[in-house]
Amino acid sequence: MKRHYIIVFMLVFLFYGTQELFSMIPEGLYITPKFVFSHDGNNYYDKGNGEKAYFNYLGGGFSLGYSIPTINKSSPVRIEFEYLGRKLVSMSDDFQLHTLLGSVYFDINFFFIKEKLTDESYKQTLIDKYPPFTIYLGISIGGKIKDCLCTQNTVNDIKLRSAESTLVFGFSGGMAFNILPYMSIDLGYRYLLDTKVQGYHEVIAGLRFKVPKL
Repeated sequence: MKRHYIIVFMLVFLFYGTQELFSMIPEGLYITPKFVFSHDGNNYYDKGNGEKAYFNYLGGGFSLGYSIPTINKSSPVRIEFEYLGRKLVSMSDDFQLHTLLGSVYFDINFFFIKEKLTDESYKQTLIDKYPPFTIYLGISIGGKIKDCLCTQNTVNDIKLRSAESTLVFGFSGGMAFNILPYMSIDLGYRYLLDTKVQGYHEVIAGLRFKVPKL
């Protein structure tokens, strides 16, 4: 009998604890799993026939963000913290590239409405409707870690892992398709520049989920 009481108590605690936890979540919080393709145009390797091949990376990660709406809600600002890991494509050596970035994004929302809107009706539309399409611009700053299994030990013929880290800056732009009030598809371009003046071109796709506030 006591076991049944314990089970009921745990269920009640879990239910109300979850409710209280979700109620503490600030409105505007979101999570985004991301996929990235990076092109390194600074470094290349010999394919064996004298032809140069540049480094391309594929990878993914996630970000945690918070959307801060402006007064009229037409151009919210988002703050985002992101981790992305990438692995080199088409090479046997284990080259990897990791970034941890803090970003600020500025969103410009668009509504597809046939009627001509006045200032007052537009403000009301911003409150009542969810924008189906957004263009965003952003700037980022953070750290980059580039490591590889490429240092050769001449004594035992063993490859050792070496890594280097540096500060990196990012400039980005893209589009967001808000297919649901709580979910959008993001597609954008970002240029990363580190302190060694080496740049990376990136195409990033993400699926942004709003964290519900219950």
